[in-house]
Amino acid sequence: MGIEITTSYVSTTNLVFFLVSAGLLADVSTAVSVPSQLPASIILDRTYIHGLSTTNTQHAVQMDSASFGIVDSYCDEIHWNGGDSQCFVSWNGVGPYLLQNNFIQASTEDVVFGGADPAIANLIPSDITIVGNLIQKNLSWRGEAAPYNWTVKNLVEFKNGQRILIDGNVIQNVWNSGQFGFAILITPRNQSGQCPWCVVQDVTITHNIIQHAVGGTEIAGGDNNYPSLPSARVLIRNNLYNDISGANWANGTGGGWLFEIASNSTLPVPHDLTFDHNTGLPDNRFLELGDTGVTPNVAITNNISNYGVYGIYGTGVGTGKIALTTFLSSYTYNDLVLINSAGTSDGNIWPSGTYWSTPGVVQFTDVSSGNYQLLSTSPYHNAGTDGKDVGVWDWACLNSDITAALGGTFVSSSGCASAVKLAIQPPTDLRTSVQ
Repeated sequence: MGIEITTSYVSTTNLVFFLVSAGLLADVSTAVSVPSQLPASIILDRTYIHGLSTTNTQHAVQMDSASFGIVDSYCDEIHWNGGDSQCFVSWNGVGPYLLQNNFIQASTEDVVFGGADPAIANLIPSDITIVGNLIQKNLSWRGEAAPYNWTVKNLVEFKNGQRILIDGNVIQNVWNSGQFGFAILITPRNQSGQCPWCVVQDVTITHNIIQHAVGGTEIAGGDNNYPSLPSARVLIRNNLYNDISGANWANGTGGGWLFEIASNSTLPVPHDLTFDHNTGLPDNRFLELGDTGVTPNVAITNNISNYGVYGIYGTGVGTGKIALTTFLSSYTYNDLVLINSAGTSDGNIWPSGTYWSTPGVVQFTDVSSGNYQLLSTSPYHNAGTDGKDVGVWDWACLNSDITAALGGTFVSSSGCASAVKLAIQPPTDLRTSVQ
């Protein structure tokens, strides 16, 4: 509680491997292989943990534990010019995990679960709660010359995990570099071939603002190198996706879509996915589908999005209904409002439940100030399948949680996002005390 953890070692040739590690054996060469030997009930509270602006630091905190919480804390300057680096990572812990009211800034992934095969058989990091955080990359890192050309990939990534809640966060600033540049990437990986049970499942993403990124959220099927299970049961609801832009963040190499469902006919495909009541501002498309697999049980309901260039696009087949019928089976589709300058269809065949509009007809409250709540006079106000606004309807929760995440004032008893109970409960002092 209330301490600083850092390094004095300055190097862009060599590497600081961990600032904090949990779950390694005494010789630090091998991870714990028996769950009962994992450390348990660890809290970092109001902790300032950081590398140096001119140093390779790979991991701030390795959270391989039973019950690990990081609250009201500040993580920064975690980067490496030769490989992946993260603020918070776990691949061999059972959970639960709580990341609450933190500032999180790392170059490759800010937060990642999985990425190495667990040493404990059948282990899946579980009960992961990420609430009220500001998760971002430092814009000054973009385009830096060697040796400060840190490896940049995604913001929040899951390669193995289950029962995940991502609620009330600001997740922002990622560009095309080491990978495409998604804000949230859900992609099961049997990293080195020893984890055929690796999976990402039972994920809820709500009340977040996700912005300034090449892509919003990708959901992938099974690993394409080694056998794994696929992504399953993902709910994405009441999120604002702002400035999801290939033009701004992809260096002219594509991008600019809110959602991608990545499937392959030779691999397990993702299933049971719901996209409901989201408002999005992409410059390319609402949804990318493909490349060869067919995804079952997908619901696309009550969303508002810029049309961009393609709206909904399927690899090799085109735009609109043909993309949906080619790459989705047993899908539900209702109330998708697509915004373009003309307010009319692109000329392709679209399913019933597609509505075309202009920004003026949609009637956002104040686009210039980033307020995308619908006015009461909007034709889409209280017009969703459930009688609520199309797009984000729960603005009271979204706005209060975003304000708290940006200000470092989130506590689990305020706003609408909630946190799990850990074996040890930290005080509710706020991260502003460590900045």
